[in-house]
Amino acid sequence: MLLRRLLTALAGAAALVSLLAVSGCGEKPTPEAVAEEFITATLEGDSDKAIKMFRVSDVAKEQQMSDTDADVVKGKIKSKIEHQAEKIKAAGGFKDLKADPAQYSDDKKTANVVVKYKVGGKEQQERLTLKLVEDEWVPKL
Repeated sequence: MLLRRLLTALAGAAALVSLLAVSGCGEKPTPEAVAEEFITATLEGDSDKAIKMFRVSDVAKEQQMSDTDADVVKGKIKSKIEHQAEKIKAAGGFKDLKADPAQYSDDKKTANVVVKYKVGGKEQQERLTLKLVEDEWVPKL
């Protein structure tokens, strides 16, 4: 009886480890999921998250911007996102956010995604272009 319980517990543990190993190797987020996460961050006014998702620091390095110029760009993005979020909040917030299927470039390194949502009962949409950077989808500035 004790051996049976031990074997059952070991089998359960092995199944759990297998499940965790498989789920740990899950696929990277799709362009649609990244677009929804990004648009949600902007609509909620989470400018820090949006700036991080944009990888503004990487873009600044690529463009050989000074730290001052990079800070100006971040400040403008932050201001615009927070201003838009205030307007959306004043209108009652947003709901029913959903991304349409991505339209990929021929080389599959960029994708365009239309994200639709409602503000005050009125349907809105944003078109977002994402690029594949190090196996991750990143919104383009």
